[in-house]
Amino acid sequence: YQLFPLTSIYTNIGTAFRSPTLNELYSAYGNPDLKPEESTSYEIGLDQKLNYNINLGLSIYRNQVDNLISSKAGKLENIKKATFTGGEASFKWQQNELFLSTTYAYVQAKDDETKKDLTRRPRQSLTLTTGWDDGEYGVSASVVAKSDSKDFADTATAPQTITPGYVSTNVNVYWQPIPMIKLFANIENIGDVNYKTAYNGNGVYYINGGRQATAGVTFRY
Repeated sequence: YQLFPLTSIYTNIGTAFRSPTLNELYSAYGNPDLKPEESTSYEIGLDQKLNYNINLGLSIYRNQVDNLISSKAGKLENIKKATFTGGEASFKWQQNELFLSTTYAYVQAKDDETKKDLTRRPRQSLTLTTGWDDGEYGVSASVVAKSDSKDFADTATAPQTITPGYVSTNVNVYWQPIPMIKLFANIENIGDVNYKTAYNGNGVYYINGGRQATAGVTFRY
């Protein structure tokens, strides 16, 4: 709804359904008894335009999930009921081909029965993206930061493990010589930052895969 010429509000209500994948059912850490996830989400937001080509956004949401598929002590299981409550704030600026955007997101994911945080889900994330795009050539870089997250404990009496947060940088470039063809290349984690992604038990963590580069071409007709 357009409150004022430069101010609008919106709301979304949606439902979703996700069946477990074959990997989640039958891999070494899978569970053939997993049930599908079902969720209902609610969101309300505000968009505000300012001078100097600045756009601000603010939203809050709540997502209720039945039978959430989650990992516990190296095995997948269904969490009967879980709730994700969070919000997002964004800043966007563009001047001709130059652009800059920042997005901060906060989400608290909880098991409704135990009232504890769900594992492997950082509460905070921040993304800063800047670049240049004229429709034919484009280059951009994004800095992504994630806060630490809780993981499972080795035993029932052991303290819950913490997986540290991290910061990484991604770079993307493209060239579109004609409307039907687009060439692109991406480098994820260009600084080759080594960080932990999840706990595996007995003091051992999974780590990220390091720097990764991809290139490709897109055809449209």
